[in-house]
Amino acid sequence: MNLFERYKIPTHCPTCGAAVTINSSGLPFCGNEGCKQKVKHRLVRFFDVLGIKGAGPSFIASYVDEVYDEHDGMHDIIVNIIKTIQI
Repeated sequence: MNLFERYKIPTHCPTCGAAVTINSSGLPFCGNEGCKQKVKHRLVRFFDVLGIKGAGPSFIASYVDEVYDEHDGMHDIIVNIIKTIQI
C-alpha cells in the first residue's frame, strides 16, 4: 500500500488538477508552479513578511481568483497588486 492510499492523500491537486507527489520531506506537494493556491500562499507570505497593509489573505484570494493568469510572472503580479492597493 502506498502513502496515497494509506493516508487517503489525493493523487491530484484539488485546486488545479496537477499530479500530487510526495516531496523529500514526506509531504504531499502539487507540482504545478502556476497553481492558484500556491500563488495565493506565496503572495500572502510575501506581503505579510514585508508588513504591507491592504494585501491580506482575502484581498489576495479575490485578486488571484479574478485577475490571475498563470502566464504572468510573480513580479508582474506583485506590481499589479501594489498598484491596486496604492502603496
